[in-house]
Amino acid sequence: MLRNQNRKQQLLRIYRRGWLTQPEMIPKWGHKSLLLAILLVLGLISLPGRPAFGQIDLLAPIKFDWPMLTNPGIKNPPIKFDYSPRLVPLWIEALQQSEAGAQRRAAQALYRASFYEVAGLKKAIPHLQAILANTKGNRSARIAAAHTLVRFDARDSAELFSKVAASGDIELCLLIEPALAAWQYKPIQETWQQRLQDPLTNEGLVSLAIQQLSAVKMLGIAPRLEEIAMNENAGIAYRVEAAKALAAMGQTPLAKSAESLLKYDKARLVDRLVAGQLLQISKPIEDQSQQQELFALLTKLAQDPQTTVARLALQSLLELQPQTVVDEADRWSQSRDPQIRLLVAQALLRTVTPQPDRLRKVVAALNDAELDVRLKVAQGIKELSQEAAMKAILV
Repeated sequence: MLRNQNRKQQLLRIYRRGWLTQPEMIPKWGHKSLLLAILLVLGLISLPGRPAFGQIDLLAPIKFDWPMLTNPGIKNPPIKFDYSPRLVPLWIEALQQSEAGAQRRAAQALYRASFYEVAGLKKAIPHLQAILANTKGNRSARIAAAHTLVRFDARDSAELFSKVAASGDIELCLLIEPALAAWQYKPIQETWQQRLQDPLTNEGLVSLAIQQLSAVKMLGIAPRLEEIAMNENAGIAYRVEAAKALAAMGQTPLAKSAESLLKYDKARLVDRLVAGQLLQISKPIEDQSQQQELFALLTKLAQDPQTTVARLALQSLLELQPQTVVDEADRWSQSRDPQIRLLVAQALLRTVTPQPDRLRKVVAALNDAELDVRLKVAQGIKELSQEAAMKAILV
């Protein structure tokens, strides 16, 4: 309403100004005729449903008629990868050359091409196997061939991989032995067990053997692994790797063995690390006496000044009795180790009740400096919000 009145006044001023500046435009009418003309203009402006002159154009977005003043319409075409059918034959031809550099570069090109789904790459597998089998060939070419065969998931290369692993080349073994474990190739397991026999001399190969035996869940080797873990004269890497393998295979907790390692107040760091791994809880414990024994050991280990050791204890306490972690949440939430802060947040999520003061601690974990901690806490709160009682408070 106010806008229409302002518009009328503007038009009247414009109309009168034009008559004053251009007298020749003044119509030769009488006063009554002029009054009728003004009333006619005002009536046209105030007709219902009719906008004021130019009002729609003023409110509408500006549209340029000239192509030079408009942004060009660009349609992004779909990306389609196309490869020459001569690529794979050319790479195979390079693999057949006697020059080691050509073999290595061809094997690496085949590896990269596997990420782009180039057709016909599997035709190069026999040639890659031939390069790997040549023990007198160039070592870098053999490593590139092994890398590509693993990428191709060439399971028919398992026997060849086993022979190469028996040679003890650590760089080749690091590539091919995880593939053999993933393929569940059983003949190689005998080679891994032989490496665990005394004396333990090759740290890289022994650690690799322990890792792969753990990956295939070979439970029969558990007594030997516990023996290595408890051997105070063995190397640190052997002991820690053996204890980690026992935990990964679900053969822990071993409370008696861990207690023997912690019998002294100033136990060595390696003993505390091994004890922390041996106290990992892989399955529910129903025996109350065993729970109390574990709780005492874990509570002691959680006070360790080394955050790596304390983290192992808190992981087990989270499974055994998460309320214990919650009771010390104010202390552990200030730890410099983000994994420990995440364990505290997980304990809070497991024990939280639909009360605002309890939920406040959980929500406070969203301010953690570590992105991974914030993401996991947010996911936990999202799952909590699915419960009706929690939803009424959180939402």
